[in-house]
Order: sequence, then C-alpha cells, then structure tokens
Amino acid sequence: MKPGEWILRATAGKKLDRKVAFKPSQAYGILKNPYGVWCDLHAPPREAVDETTRYERLRMDWGSEYERRWVEEHFPEAVEITPRWGLEALNATARAMCDGVRVIYQPQLWSLGDGIFGLGDLLVRDDSAPSDLGPWRYRVIEIKRSKELKDYQAVQSVFYNRILARLQGVRPASLDIVLKDGVAPIAVADYEAACDDVLATWNRLRAAIDPPELPGLDEADSPWRVFTNKTLQARRDLALFPAITSKLRPQFRDAGVKSVDELTPENVGRIGGTTLARQFESWKSRRPVFKEKLEIPRRRRALYYDFETCDDIHPTVAPHVYMICAYDAAADRFHLFTAKGPGDESRMFAEFAELVGDPRDAALYHWWRYETDQMKLVTARHPELRDRLAGIADASVDLHKLVKESVWFGTGGYSIKDVAPFLGFRWRQKDVDGLESMVLYWEWLQDQDPAKIRRVALYNEDDCRAMAHVDRALTGVEFVL
Repeated sequence: MKPGEWILRATAGKKLDRKVAFKPSQAYGILKNPYGVWCDLHAPPREAVDETTRYERLRMDWGSEYERRWVEEHFPEAVEITPRWGLEALNATARAMCDGVRVIYQPQLWSLGDGIFGLGDLLVRDDSAPSDLGPWRYRVIEIKRSKELKDYQAVQSVFYNRILARLQGVRPASLDIVLKDGVAPIAVADYEAACDDVLATWNRLRAAIDPPELPGLDEADSPWRVFTNKTLQARRDLALFPAITSKLRPQFRDAGVKSVDELTPENVGRIGGTTLARQFESWKSRRPVFKEKLEIPRRRRALYYDFETCDDIHPTVAPHVYMICAYDAAADRFHLFTAKGPGDESRMFAEFAELVGDPRDAALYHWWRYETDQMKLVTARHPELRDRLAGIADASVDLHKLVKESVWFGTGGYSIKDVAPFLGFRWRQKDVDGLESMVLYWEWLQDQDPAKIRRVALYNEDDCRAMAHVDRALTGVEFVL
C-alpha cells in the first residue's frame, strides 16, 4: 500500500470536524459523565471555567511521563510521530505504517468515514500474517497508569483497533493494555457491543438540544461546575435539595413535582419514603433530626485524630501516611506528627502511639473507616508497630457510623465535609483540600518550604476540629472546642 491510499482510507476524502467525529479518549466521558460531554458540544463556550486542580495537572503530566519512560524501556527503537496532531502527523503515520516501521509511538489513527479519529499510544508490527500494508500487520498497545483495567480503557483501545482495521484491512482479534502491575490482554470481540453503545450515545448527545440529567450543586466536573450551578439555581431545580439524587429526580417530575419550591413533607415522603422525608425536615429547618439518642462512648481521655495520605501518582514517592493530627480534648491541645517521606512513616506512628499511651484509657475518635484501614496497611509495611496499632484501632470510635445510625441531615451524604458545614463549621482555607495537601507535601519534601507544610497542618487540624464540632453540636459534650 502507498501512503496516498492509506490517507484516503483515513480521511474518506473528508475534512476533520471535531464537533462531529468521535475521539476514543471520550469514552470515559460517555460512560461516566455524559452531561459533561453534552456541555462540551452545546453549552456556551463563554460559560466554561477551567478549575483544573494542581493535583489533576500533575496526574496528567506524570501519566505522560510514565508512558514515555515505559516506551523508552521496552521499545527504545520506537519511532515517535511528530507533531502531535494534524495532517502533518497523519502523513507521518501513513509513511511509518506503509514502510513497516517496527514500533510507532503516538500514531495518528483516523477513520473519518466511520466518524472516528484519535491518537494512539503504540502500534507494534506483527509479522505472523499479512495485511494490505504488506507481509506484516500492526497490533494496538495502550499504556495506562492504573492498577486495574477500567471499562472505558478497554473501550477506548478497541476503538483504536477498529480504526486500525480500516487502515490496514485486517482487524486483530486482540490487543494489549499495559497496566501498572502487568499487561492485560483484551479480546476485541468482548467490547465491540460496548463500542457500538458509546457511539450511539455520542450521536444522541450531538443531536440533543436538552442536556442529560444535571449533576447536583458543585458535582459537575471542570469546566462546567459554575455553569451547572447557575442553571440549577435558575431552574430552582430539585437538586437544590441535595438528598434528592439524580436517579430520584425523574420520579418526582413524573409525579408533577418539578421544582424545589414544590416540595412538601407529604410528596417527599410519598415518593422518597421516610428517610428522605426526615432529611427534608432537616433541610428545611437547617437542624439535625434525630432517629434516636446519639450515644458516643466516653473515656477519661478523648482524642480526635485524622490522617493525611498520599497516593501512587508521584513517580518516586511511594504511597504512605505522611501526617497525623490528634486533638486532645481534655488538654485542649493539638498534636501534629509529620513524616519526611515514606521511610519516616514508622517513626511518626511510633510517636503517635506514644501520645496515645494505653489505648484502654482513651476514646480515639475518627470519621469513617479510613484511618483504621490505613493502620492495617501501615502494619503491613512496619510489622514492628503491629501490637501498638492494633490497640489503637480497637480503641477507635467511628463517629461517622454512630452519627449515620442516629441522625438525619438535609445533606447529600454523611462525609465530614457534608455534616460539619451543615452544623455551622467552616474550614479555614478554601483552596486546600486533601488533594492539594498532597501536592503541598510533595513540594515540601523537595524544597522544605515551611509555609507549605503549615498549610497542610492547618487543613489536617481543621479536620479534627470538624469532628469535635460535630460531637459538641449533636451531644452537647462540654470538653471539646
């Protein structure tokens, strides 16, 4: 095959229209966030507000770096297609495939006759059987920095395989997806129906004048969160009562209840049941509604504690617990423990255990099971801490579990970030959350800037303050802040 024929197969004589052609990387949006895809197609561009976080930018940058390092290690002979996009890159891909280049990195894969175009990771030549290109064919390899295969990753890769079939005249029956801990072989036939469904949804979204069900307040992804919030407010949408989920909203509308102003205790209870009715009562009154008396175990000492952890996106810093804050209610004092990297985690936990002392003498309050789950992971990494951390875990009291069993709130959930603000608590830093704290910690490890770790410490301290605030608000206990 000559490059000119390849180009004709790729373009079908058409010009690329990004509003019409489907890009395989959009499989994630179609499967997980169709509303965001609709906004990309139809919402006024001026309404887009880019709120990409520093963490998200690092994840993308380090993901690209991981991919490049993997290719350099496993296929140092790979020919990279440049520039990254456009007709020049398409022509370079045509020449490489028609010349039988052994490994092609970042090939342009277009099949405009089928309405699909994209940028693949790798094409690897397979000499076991011919194709229209010559006595060889290509196979798709995609590189994903995740531990487990996700459905959207497989669908995206199978779309690339479809385009490859159009270009070389042969559709490989399998492809490979490189994951963090190994290679996942994909049987293409297993995902063809899913690809058809994704394309059908894409075409419906392109044609739709009205959007799919909107997310709730602050639930839309960047860059459409602000626009979505404005739309919900203007509509007086049912989502303004956060306990009504996107699945419940159609049931209310079918019953003739179309706006939050039309909600009543009667129709909420009739459609949503007792739990939603009590949540509505709480939301309207801005007060908690008790199912039963909230009983929280008390001991001589009370410690509210919270962990900060970092995940596996950093290319060199392994996941670990890097900070522990503990509020000693009896002494009205905050204790902060910080690790200087993964190798310092054991020392930090030993100091935390020293603060706790005899766990039988203390009630150790945390929110949800995250902290006790993390202590199991820490124990696996540092067996010498097993007995001390087991004692701390046994003495720990999950406030989330107790509160959820005893109290209704007019919120969308029972996270501390839902419950504490409902009861009047505010975190002191609007621009620092768990993800930004990771970024600040990673930067501090590199530059030792004390201002950065102080911001993380303030956020960690506020998490403990929030638990103490909830305890006081719901039980009237006197020894907390």
